[in-house]
Amino acid sequence: MDVGIQLIVCDVDGTLIGTDRKEPEELETLADLIGRYRIPFTIASGRIPARIEGLAKRLNLKLPVIGCNGACAFWGDEYLWNDFLPAKQLRDGIEAADRLGMSVVFTDGKKEWACRKTPWVRDLMENYGRYDGIWKPEGTEWDSIRMQKVLIADAKNKEDASFVLEKFLPYKEVLNLVQYEDGVLDITTKSSDKGTGVKRLAESLHIPAGDIMAIGDHKNDIGMIRFAGIGAAVGNGTEELKQCADYVCRNELAAGVIEAVRAFYLSEELEDER
Repeated sequence: MDVGIQLIVCDVDGTLIGTDRKEPEELETLADLIGRYRIPFTIASGRIPARIEGLAKRLNLKLPVIGCNGACAFWGDEYLWNDFLPAKQLRDGIEAADRLGMSVVFTDGKKEWACRKTPWVRDLMENYGRYDGIWKPEGTEWDSIRMQKVLIADAKNKEDASFVLEKFLPYKEVLNLVQYEDGVLDITTKSSDKGTGVKRLAESLHIPAGDIMAIGDHKNDIGMIRFAGIGAAVGNGTEELKQCADYVCRNELAAGVIEAVRAFYLSEELEDER
């Protein structure tokens, strides 16, 4: 075992699990490796805690988990940190997106709501059990609502996506804005991205950046890939992420994660399966 690696942080959607949201059979193999060799493995996800707790248990994780793209970190009922957005400053952009027929979902860290049941939202609710209900904040609700992460998707064209993004730009000093190639916009606090999340977790565990490996697939993983001593991209990762990575896996999804873990954490002496 390479004693230099004291922490492995892995993305979930697109890295461990595919876009079809089905858990690959390799997850069982990964869980076995984590348990058998006591691998210091955890996950950093855009999901809220309630939607990653089950996966954390199946993987036998023994370390705090990062949620909402770095806005929180938790273990059980205890939070290491829990950051929230200035909701009133988001109102104009959220309402503009809603008027354009885009799908707007937000979370307070415990539950997720959609502003309206668009076809995109309906598909996720009915086929994948996502979201806890429909709630479009009105009037004075904006004074007290707690938002930890906002996701705006389903733009009809690039012009609509750009128009909505511009609504948030006056607050870019306090917001972390990540817009993907398909126009999907992810919003958290300025201090809440996966790179900062991994840094905060490492500090709490007294682990230097050089002794960390991070594994991801997409744009919102770049921060932690750059922060970690070793950054790995799964085979299905974007070219942008692969350009930032120290290692590009031949395999995709969970099989790629296992490949990276074997390459950088498990030695041949420990791994008869190699």
